[in-house]
Amino acid sequence: MSEKKELGAAIEEMETELDMDAEIKRASDVTVRLSKPMNYEGKTYTKLELDFNGMTGRDMEAIDDELQALGVIIANPTLSHKYQRILAARAAGVPSDMLEHLPLRDYQKVTNAVRRFLLATA
Repeated sequence: MSEKKELGAAIEEMETELDMDAEIKRASDVTVRLSKPMNYEGKTYTKLELDFNGMTGRDMEAIDDELQALGVIIANPTLSHKYQRILAARAAGVPSDMLEHLPLRDYQKVTNAVRRFLLATA
């Protein structure tokens, strides 16, 4: 391969990595605005801030443990609303059952944000 082709391939690979990094950054710190305020356990929520950057492998394993304790087996987290809900709750610092009570429109916004994050970091 000529030096020009090698350089072109290296530049293309770097551009792809930069695009992926930008997508991961966009997907990693998300604020979901709720369609209407939600009261849960004496606290009112108007938005959920999902901080995926603050999470660790320990969080992922805790999610697996929680689902296993419920008897739920997840083959693909990007397709499981339960997995996405629990991950979102941990990222937002709220109880996972709170998210079950969101209006469907807001629930979809939250789980879609998790799905985007999972796909961006896969």
